[in-house]
Amino acid sequence: QSLRRALAPQVRNAFLQVPRHLFVQEYYQQQGKSLNWDLVQATTEQIYHDEALVTQIDKRGMPSSSTSQPSVMAIQLEALALEQGQQVLEIGVGTGYNAALLGKMVGDTGQVISIDIDEDLVERAMQHLTRAGAHNVIALPGDGFLGETTYAPYDRLLTTCSIRSIPDAWFHQLKPGGRLVGNWLTHLASLFVCVEKTNPN
Repeated sequence: QSLRRALAPQVRNAFLQVPRHLFVQEYYQQQGKSLNWDLVQATTEQIYHDEALVTQIDKRGMPSSSTSQPSVMAIQLEALALEQGQQVLEIGVGTGYNAALLGKMVGDTGQVISIDIDEDLVERAMQHLTRAGAHNVIALPGDGFLGETTYAPYDRLLTTCSIRSIPDAWFHQLKPGGRLVGNWLTHLASLFVCVEKTNPN
């Protein structure tokens, strides 16, 4: 569902400054309710509509990567309460679009590290990020549940995939007072969570 209110100025500015069309040139459109998909060229109208777009499918015909619905992205970005100069870890690179938005919000003195276990996704995301001039964003291959120690500690951590628990690595790599935002998957529903680290250990 689309947002029915004005975005926080910082989030609105990021959306205005980072063109989504640089990150999505084509996407997969489902044929009815089947597991068959058509790869279609993205039109400007479709790219800027408030919808998630499937950008990769696996061998079983199931979506394995997408660019999220912008209104959902906006809610997560607002919950992060980002500030200039912060260090951010994103779990799940997608097309790189969300990482570019994060990069715009933390500014030139900040940095965004986005990791994904799919090396092909990472390579394509880096191409998109380069095209968009997102110089303060680095996409790396890696197991998201292990985090990324090289650039730790982080002020913020965003997971674009659903989680059933918070891995110890994320807790240790997040600064005291740092914030984690993501979707908590239960056996009944997926819940939006925003938690802050208060224990330094």
